[in-house]
Amino acid sequence: MADEGEFMELLIASERVGEWLDIIKSFTKKNIQHKRCKRAASELSQALIERESYREETRQYDGIKTIKQAIAAVPQADLELISAFTKCLDACSGIETALQVQSYQFGSVEVRQMEASLGCGVGGRVWGGAVLCCAVLERQRALVAGAQVLELGSGTGLCGILAAKLGASRVVLSDCFGGVLMNLDSCAAINHAQKGDCVWEPANETTPPTYKHGVMEVRYLDWGEEGEVVAETIPVGVDTPTWQLGGGEVPTVDVSGLEVPNMPPRLNDNETFHVILASDILYEPQHGVQLANCVRRRLAKGGRAVMYLPIRDQDLFSTFLETATKHGLHACIQSVEKSVWNHQGVRGSCDYEGGFNWVYLEWREIPATDWGMDLKWQQYHSL
Repeated sequence: MADEGEFMELLIASERVGEWLDIIKSFTKKNIQHKRCKRAASELSQALIERESYREETRQYDGIKTIKQAIAAVPQADLELISAFTKCLDACSGIETALQVQSYQFGSVEVRQMEASLGCGVGGRVWGGAVLCCAVLERQRALVAGAQVLELGSGTGLCGILAAKLGASRVVLSDCFGGVLMNLDSCAAINHAQKGDCVWEPANETTPPTYKHGVMEVRYLDWGEEGEVVAETIPVGVDTPTWQLGGGEVPTVDVSGLEVPNMPPRLNDNETFHVILASDILYEPQHGVQLANCVRRRLAKGGRAVMYLPIRDQDLFSTFLETATKHGLHACIQSVEKSVWNHQGVRGSCDYEGGFNWVYLEWREIPATDWGMDLKWQQYHSL
């Protein structure tokens, strides 16, 4: 599990390891750059000796396979380059291990998680906010029992997978980045396999991901695209917030170029859910508007959205709430006391501008009949 300081270190390691391995791969493709390959191998081996973060990222990138392929491609007479690659392989000693699977316990329920390379972005890691959200969710099982649940910005899917184990009838785990979705599918699979229903093996070229594991499904969902559909349904004359960058439209994520062999299906246009879950998903300027738009489109009438959000930027949080209320959603919030920013040693960060907050959303005209959570909510009043 990463905190924000560790994440930045890992992000740097991920970028550097990726660059070094790309150079080494160029040798196997006969795009020979002898000096660059030697330098990349030397720098990688030194980093592997000195820093655990570089060993972790090399493992995630399957770097040992790349280095072995490079050694096989080197002419026998090129002893200098063979030596450089061999030293790099020696430095990898001890990292060629099984995929790292971590276990999180919530009451009697265990959820297993596998983190992805930092090349996948923030969604490849388990964050403390998700763990703290699950600690409460396990005690509020009525929220998800028997319900159709959508988790937004799933990442590794900790909250959604827990919802499935707490009795949800269907759980859709969603994200929009190829590498994150591939890892998310693996996380769903290893938890489904615990029941003895299947034997899990990591997806690869011959056994692609299925994106369906018991009641859990993995789906592609881009909040930016959701907002475009919402805009088409808003009556003329209704003022709703927008977010722009440099005077232009918000860029959407183009997944077509990502090296992911089998992307999951998108959500159907008319799919809505009686429960929407999310944790720690507000961190980019455009997220306030986009997240509210997504909830507006995907929350069923009479349903409820429950989110556990650290407030890094109060203005961003306010934009989210104001957009949601203008969409006809009723918003309630509850600040989380610092004394409960802890679960089995996992702590929330006291550095967040607004601390941690629970957010509850329901339709103003057709509210939920049962909130499903025993918390003291305060109504949000738009300024």
